[in-house]
Parts: sequence; C-alpha cells; structure tokens
Amino acid sequence: MSALDRIIDRANLYFYHAKKSVSVVSRTIALVALAAMLTSVFPTLAEESDPVPQELEAPQPPQEEPAPAATEESNQEEPAPVPSTESSESPEPEVSDEETVEEEEEEEDEEKIEIAEEQPRIAFRFPNSVAHDPRANVAFLPELGFAGGGIGMFCISFNGSIDVSTKNIANNSNEGTLLIQGDLTSNVRIAGNFNQMAQLINSGGGIKLISTNGRLNWSSVSFGYVELTGIENKPEFCGGISSSRSIGFRALRLQMDNVKTRVDFNKPKGA
Repeated sequence: MSALDRIIDRANLYFYHAKKSVSVVSRTIALVALAAMLTSVFPTLAEESDPVPQELEAPQPPQEEPAPAATEESNQEEPAPVPSTESSESPEPEVSDEETVEEEEEEEDEEKIEIAEEQPRIAFRFPNSVAHDPRANVAFLPELGFAGGGIGMFCISFNGSIDVSTKNIANNSNEGTLLIQGDLTSNVRIAGNFNQMAQLINSGGGIKLISTNGRLNWSSVSFGYVELTGIENKPEFCGGISSSRSIGFRALRLQMDNVKTRVDFNKPKGA
C-alpha cells in the first residue's frame, strides 16, 4: 500500500471514529483545512484567470488592402499613360481659323510674282527686216542682240511655227531658272534671267521659223519684253509688254542682169 492510501485510511478512521468527540474534532479539522485551502486556492485562480494588463500600444495606420486578383478579362495590359509634355506656363491663346487664313493670304501676296512697276528700256540690236529666198518657207534668224533687262519674260509671236533651242523638239520647261512655254507653236514665252534668255534665243543657229501658209513672203516675227518681280511664266504677263521690236522678211531679187558674155559650149569635131 502506498503512502497516499495509508493517509486516506487514517483520515477515514478518525472521520468515522466510534467516539463522537474524535469524529467531530476530525471533521472540524477537515472543514478548517478545506476552508483554508479554498481561501488560498480561489484567489490564486482568480488572478491567473484575469489577463495581465498590457501596455497600451500606439495606434497603427490602417494598412491598404491588397488589390483583388485580376480576372481573366482584366489581364490585358492597359497602355501606359503618356507623360504630359505641357509646360507649367500658361497656355498660349489659340489662333482662330480666320486669322490663319488671313496670314496664309498675306504670305501668298508677299510671294506672288507680278509685273514690275518700273520697266526698263530694252535695246534691240538687230535689223527691222532680213532678206530670204522667195521660194523658202523655212528661215533661221541671224544672231540677235538684246540689252537692258533684268528678270522678266520674252513673248515671241509669228504666223507660223517658232522653234527655239534644240531644233525640231518642243523644249518646254516649268522648272529651274529658265522657263519655256509654247515651243513649236506660233506664240513662245521665255521667262528667266535676261542674259540667259538672250543666249537661248541665239542657241542652235538661231530661232527657226516655219511658215504654215506656204512661203515667208510678207511675214514677220515680233519680240516683246516685260520686267517681272520674279521668275514665272504666265500668258497674262504678255499683256504688260513695255518694249517690243519686229523683224520682217523681204524676198531676194534673183536677176540675170550680171551675165554679160555669151558662153558657147565646144562642139566635137565633125559634128
């Protein structure tokens, strides 16, 4: 038997003793012991059950909730926002459409080429008429002299066909510093620098004239010049010609008056 069992048997012996005085004393001692145990154990249990007061912690800022997981529909990447290039300065006032049109019209007016207000006096250094074979319908003009111009346009007219520069080819050109229009027609316009135009007129053996009415008798070719504010080839500029000159054709008189001796052909002997 263990010691604990012995103590329990001894307590039962005194607790249920035959003598009433012994049993009362033992029960009283048991009650006192029980009361002492209760008074000592219950406060300890109460202290253990009460939570130890913890130090007050400083309130923490609320944490941002994590963004919900993107669904399959929102998995597509959105284009990154383009950084704004606008400056912090105040925006400039917008220009209206009417003001823009007016500015464009002013620029066009400034660049528009017109007939010059002051027209030079051109010196035409060639004769008023040239002699030609009365049977011919094609003629080449001799070298023609011009002086006094700057930037402008020559207007050449003839009652047939005018061929300038490379012959038998229409040398029309709308680019560069020498503009040609109407080549191989009855009205030719040449615009550009005065000296360059003079060289072109005299190039290729001179201007070639082709009569469309048969012979060149009693026909003429006219040259007119107008000074411009720039290089441009327009037919209306010919209406402002300030200097002009014409060349007429006269027929050569083919005569036999200069033959003064008779020419006999030798006949063979015995003829």
